Amino acid sequence: MKFITLIFLIIEVQFSLSAQKEYQNALDESCGCVEKINLEDTDAQEQVQACLEKTMIKNFEHLAEHFKVNMNEIDEQKGYEIGLKFGEDLLKNCEAFIAFSMKVAKESGDLDYDKIKANQDKLFYHGRIYKIEKKCFLTVSFLTGSGEQINFIVLNDFPNSDTVLNFTEENNNTPLTIFYNIESIYSTELNTFVQYKVITKIEH
Repeated sequence: MKFITLIFLIIEVQFSLSAQKEYQNALDESCGCVEKINLEDTDAQEQVQACLEKTMIKNFEHLAEHFKVNMNEIDEQKGYEIGLKFGEDLLKNCEAFIAFSMKVAKESGDLDYDKIKANQDKLFYHGRIYKIEKKCFLTVSFLTGSGEQINFIVLNDFPNSDTVLNFTEENNNTPLTIFYNIESIYSTELNTFVQYKVITKIEH
């Protein structure tokens, strides 16, 4: 009996992991679609909405599994709630969707700006600075613990900004955490708005 229970437990865990993977794939697919949109387009909001609708319709069964909703019981209200939760999860880790939501919230005032801002304030990376260059902006090249290379820019003073100002190649092995926001800034070179990671705080 214990063996049978263990078998069912293993199956349940595997099913749960599979549902989570499919849900994450849906989030990644939506984020990838939003990343291709120029937020300055007059129909950017319609394009983003189309991205989300396409992904959600394609993966609705996986979304229902993730949120533990019976497909036979889904009505307009439950579908709306799933869409809201899906959007909230996108706000946690999709930089392009965060930038879009911040832009819409500022322009219309119809969205929960404080909630979006709170999610944006959770953006950070652990690693070390390995290079600083003066380009259009003071650019901080960062190497994460997983080996990913990321560029940030400095626009204003921030807590522990002296870490950037006093950086030398000799102290580039100092581990730290960079917090940042996503800002759309006009590029005179590209003649369009570009999304930058702007440092808001550094912690040692």
